Amino acid sequence: MRKHIVIRNRFMSQEIPVVSTLMLLAFIVVSVAVIYMSLALGKKLLSPPQVWDAIHGEGKALYKLFVNKLRMPRTLLSFMAGGMLGVAGYFMQLSTKNPLASPTLTGVADASALGAVFFLAVYSDSQGNMTNTFDTLPLFALASGMLGLGLVLWLNHIIKGGGTTFILIGITVAILCKAITSLLMIISPIYRSEQAALWLSGSVSGAGMQQVATLVPLFIATLIIAILFSRIFKVMTLSPYTINSIGGNNKLYNLCLLITAGIITAFAVSFTGPIGFVGVLVPHIVRKIAPDTYGTIKVLLIALLGGIIVCGADVIGRTIIAPIQIPVGIMTAVIGGIAFLVFFYKQG
Repeated sequence: MRKHIVIRNRFMSQEIPVVSTLMLLAFIVVSVAVIYMSLALGKKLLSPPQVWDAIHGEGKALYKLFVNKLRMPRTLLSFMAGGMLGVAGYFMQLSTKNPLASPTLTGVADASALGAVFFLAVYSDSQGNMTNTFDTLPLFALASGMLGLGLVLWLNHIIKGGGTTFILIGITVAILCKAITSLLMIISPIYRSEQAALWLSGSVSGAGMQQVATLVPLFIATLIIAILFSRIFKVMTLSPYTINSIGGNNKLYNLCLLITAGIITAFAVSFTGPIGFVGVLVPHIVRKIAPDTYGTIKVLLIALLGGIIVCGADVIGRTIIAPIQIPVGIMTAVIGGIAFLVFFYKQG
């Protein structure tokens, strides 16, 4: 069996690894299966024809309500957010040369959490009623996350540090944001504190199609940016000295990847809340099962696997002890923790 297929014409020359391509097709099939399970499983189990009819606006009104209004938004939102966090984690691990680096190291996730809790604390009256629409919360989380990233970049510029300094500043900003978030939860009404705790655990239970429509172009932009960066991904696995010796700019590459990871993380967590372990776990798994895969195919594998894990975790969380729903952030933490224990055990 040939290991590579070479596509060459007058405009381009591309070498496509056969095994990685087959793995990509397998991931696409699994993604479709997980999305179907997310649309079909719940209080009412739906068959594939019933799900298909509901998507096309046919069938019983109750089934259309289940699929299009309740399950479809959280399915798409969790899948896209998981893919974005997976890509952001891959960028972080490339820039730091550390397979356990996480996109949360930029401080963006905790800054976004601060914005969300600030929104819940400020826009509540003395009776605990919201004085602003709840749909505005992702905007506050996004703005706060971008401000946090801007603060990290500004401090890193003043100190004139590199990638390591960037991460240390990000951790410092994250600790500060966590402290302020805890203070706001203490002084806020109990009801709002419960809402804040739910958001901080990572949840897609309140997802709507408006949020999905906002995240779709951001998800597509993430894939496009990752594909455009794919030519330097293999170079980034080399040592800084080697990168500079072949004409690359290691410092510039690291900074671009760190900034991009922070922006992607800000957009993802502003709609779902902090979802742990995905950014660390997904690139680690892909590195294990496809060690010789680079470039566009590896990025697509990471994006698909991130979506599969987060969407699958949401399905498990809302069905395993129904009608109680476990937030997707808690489920991904449990799955990620178990997976890492297995990896560490196998490596002795």
